[in-house]
Amino acid sequence: MSENHEDETERISVEELVHPNQEYVDKYLPMVSSLVNVVPHSFTALPQYADFHTAHRSFPCRSSDIWVASHPKSGTTWTQELVWCLVRGLDHSLSSKPLMNRFPFFEWDSLMTPELVQALESMPDDNVEKPGAQWRILERGDDPRLIKTHLHRELMPRGVRSSKSKIIYVVRDPRDVCVSLFHHTIKFLGYTGDFDHFVDMFLSARYEFGPYWSNVLSFWNKRKSDNILVLKYEDMHADLVGEMVRVAKYLEVPIPENQLPEIVEHLSFRNMKDNPATNNESTMDGLVENTGVKFMRKGIVGDHKNVLSVDQLKRFQVWTQTCLKDSDFPYYRD
Repeated sequence: MSENHEDETERISVEELVHPNQEYVDKYLPMVSSLVNVVPHSFTALPQYADFHTAHRSFPCRSSDIWVASHPKSGTTWTQELVWCLVRGLDHSLSSKPLMNRFPFFEWDSLMTPELVQALESMPDDNVEKPGAQWRILERGDDPRLIKTHLHRELMPRGVRSSKSKIIYVVRDPRDVCVSLFHHTIKFLGYTGDFDHFVDMFLSARYEFGPYWSNVLSFWNKRKSDNILVLKYEDMHADLVGEMVRVAKYLEVPIPENQLPEIVEHLSFRNMKDNPATNNESTMDGLVENTGVKFMRKGIVGDHKNVLSVDQLKRFQVWTQTCLKDSDFPYYRD
């Protein structure tokens, strides 16, 4: 099944995405058993994404906007909080508020199934997860607006390029991403299957915001023309202060020398995991089953070595070599 959707300058089509083992997906991941591929950009989304595409592309951007973009589970929350500390500071009156209050999730509404929309409608009016709430924060937001997205680069607003908004893209080893996304999918989407089948779903982009390499390369290939700063999760672990300096230089903001030790401590995984403003434990509170899985689990580099089998590692290696055959992207090829 394919359906075309037209906006004023472009045409996309959405094609039903059927997994080779669709019966397994229907049984163990029923919440998102229906997905579409957005063509020509190779982007996996829920069917309702097409209803939001034109609004996404025509969203009014400002030259002062700062976007943190990533494939899910790549260090997005950590990078958001780092940017917040540099731009707003730890002492800002909103610093104790959850990130969705301070750093709106651009495509949040497009992730909502009809059942979820209905459930959220019963939430208090000031709930930032309700339909429309994230964009209302953006529309009223003071400069610079801080915005999170997991969209493919070519599905972001056209105005990002024309306004010369800043984009920080954070990338992480896809093997670690897969392990983290597995636990995330259990917590938020009710996945009850095993890890090996999940690896298959990951490698075949049978999940929201995939395929991994399509997302990554859509930013990597535009990093010079669109003035995109690319961060590596692993580099942030190895030298957080050094990466903060890179971000501050890119954003043209001063390093708060007097608060630097405090910021570094604030950004430690231990503090981020225990901080209600950053750990996302209240997200979808009451609407997802309490599985015991935490949004922020370990925050380490190389956890896949403790999880992936020899066969799974080989599948990842072949997949990476195939996807990067004509790319100059230099990382995660081993």
